[in-house]
Amino acid sequence: MIETLATLGDFSRTYCGAICAVLIPLNLLITLYTLGSVIMQRPPIQTFWSASCASLTTLILFFHVSSWFWVGVVTPVTFILLGLGTTCLTVNWTVVGWRYRLQFSGSQWG
Repeated sequence: MIETLATLGDFSRTYCGAICAVLIPLNLLITLYTLGSVIMQRPPIQTFWSASCASLTTLILFFHVSSWFWVGVVTPVTFILLGLGTTCLTVNWTVVGWRYRLQFSGSQWG
């Protein structure tokens, strides 16, 4: 188990640029899609799945940043990425909660 985590950490740190180049725009785009699905009044399940996909990419980003913390690298970039991930998680699940609250309150949006 420890060897597996060490191998994943080494992989994460070796390909840091590529991982961040994929995860950051993907996370932002899926978060925008979640917001757009509410604005365009898509079914709530679509909003839920979008937020779930964004959460998955955020968790992968958190594990990637954690691999740098494990080896003692603490830079402003790591905190910026953690802040970005936290913001995306907050936005996604706030929108999902708001969407479901509107649906079950009998609003015109439901």
